[in-house]
Amino acid sequence: MIFHARVENHPCRTYDPSRATLFYVPFYGGLYASSKFREANLTARDELALGLVSTFSQPTWQNRNGKDHFIALGRTAWDFMRT
Repeated sequence: MIFHARVENHPCRTYDPSRATLFYVPFYGGLYASSKFREANLTARDELALGLVSTFSQPTWQNRNGKDHFIALGRTAWDFMRT
């Protein structure tokens, strides 16, 4: 969330995808996992992750197969990974 807040008003930010050279995908894995960790309903548990996957169908992702996209994850996300 700190990173997201900082890039939100960064002077290099553009709202025009054709001018962007890098795309930040906001996904808070740790917060998501901790809020859904014990959720019995798998549909509810997977909802946010499916939203993340929908990023892959966006034209900006398709242009370079996501090579110009990144997600910033903290260690907390690793603590809740599904096996």
